[in-house]
Amino acid sequence: MRSGALLWAACVAGREPAESLDPRDREDLVAELTERGWTVAEIAVLTRMTTYTTARIQARVTARPVVLEVAA
Repeated sequence: MRSGALLWAACVAGREPAESLDPRDREDLVAELTERGWTVAEIAVLTRMTTYTTARIQARVTARPVVLEVAA
């Protein structure tokens, strides 16, 4: 972890925005939350990133296709 364990923990808990992390750590965070089954919208809220940015990162770090939720 390039950004430090305390900052990582704060971002995972939603106490700090993912912007505080090194870019590679942001990718790791999105990948980890995706592996836990979180949606793009849920990750975006926790990390305080837009759904567009979250989906872009997720597409880059995972082999799975990204599905954005569309409000009905």
